[in-house]
Amino acid sequence: MLNHNQRRFVVQMMSSPTKKEAAEELGLMPRTTYNWPPEVDIAIENIFGNIQQAAIQVLADNVLRASLVKIAGMDSTDEKIRQLSSFDIMDRVLGKALQPVTNDIALRVDGLEDMLAKVYGDDDAA
Repeated sequence: MLNHNQRRFVVQMMSSPTKKEAAEELGLMPRTTYNWPPEVDIAIENIFGNIQQAAIQVLADNVLRASLVKIAGMDSTDEKIRQLSSFDIMDRVLGKALQPVTNDIALRVDGLEDMLAKVYGDDDAA
């Protein structure tokens, strides 16, 4: 299992041409990264082989942490943040509430006859 810095390094390698540059970008000693176990290099190769699957795995590994952040939002001093966190959690667990569909066609049809009579003339008056 990779530690936190090793995981950061593996991700940084996707945008750095060398281990030295990746290490320096993260504030790590390059020598340290060269002495890491082979699992780090294997992780880098796996990511380059399947970036989409790697991204999904990174997200999956952090679902619990993200959930805790969302839950912590319910304890915010800001009412708006508490509300948004609560709604988001309920929507994800229970599904979004059904929105009523209003059918106002009857309201529009009531005035349609009068409007048509004005535009095309009133046949009933003749």
